[in-house]
Amino acid sequence: PRLSLTPLPIRPQKTSVTPPPDAVVVSRWAVFLGATLGIVAVAAGLAALLVVLADRPRDGIDAGADTVAGLGGESGPGLEELANRTVSGAGGASPAVAVAAAEPLAVPAPPAPEPVTAEPATTAATPVTESATTAATPVTGSATTTASDLPPAAPRAVVRLTGLPEGARATLDGRPVEPEFTLEVSDATHTLRVVLRGHRPFVRQFRPTGDLEIAVRLEPLPGAGTSGTPATAEGAGGENRSPSPRPLANPFGER
Repeated sequence: PRLSLTPLPIRPQKTSVTPPPDAVVVSRWAVFLGATLGIVAVAAGLAALLVVLADRPRDGIDAGADTVAGLGGESGPGLEELANRTVSGAGGASPAVAVAAAEPLAVPAPPAPEPVTAEPATTAATPVTESATTAATPVTGSATTTASDLPPAAPRAVVRLTGLPEGARATLDGRPVEPEFTLEVSDATHTLRVVLRGHRPFVRQFRPTGDLEIAVRLEPLPGAGTSGTPATAEGAGGENRSPSPRPLANPFGER
């Protein structure tokens, strides 16, 4: 066979490896815009935090500082003096000795307040007075409101009975009345009746349009005494007594 110096052609081989996907290309403007927005957000958060911290009231902080200062001045040396003593004592000794030397300088607890006896009585008495005044105020207001809402009283007429004999009984519309009584002024007709034993009843009808005075006149019944009892032969004096018949004379004479 003949030898050839020409190389054999290379055939492409098929492989099962999947080629990598295309790389995502990000625009430079998108990167710049994202960075700018992030910086603005961080700056806004810091500004809001500073505003909140600046608006916090310092009353509680000042009060706490004053309390600590007052306790230090009343109970013992201040914190600075305590630190100086601790440092000076620990300069030539070990830390254990320094701690032991600093223990007696601890700030003691403030003394308990003394009990107050007079103030509770005054404090307890004050709410009672205020509650009593508060409770009494609505009663007065309601009473005033009720009195103003009531309609005015109707005028009344006074009726007097004159010449009423002793023992007589007066009635108005069937109800007993006194020699002087009052009625509501109106156009209604009322019936007055006065009775007495041995006398004729006195009847009078009237309308109470104003004050009225009624003269009572009782007429005695025939054959009745002034006391109201039937007259007897002796009590009538003979003038009210019927004459007794006399016997007729015998015309032939007596035998």
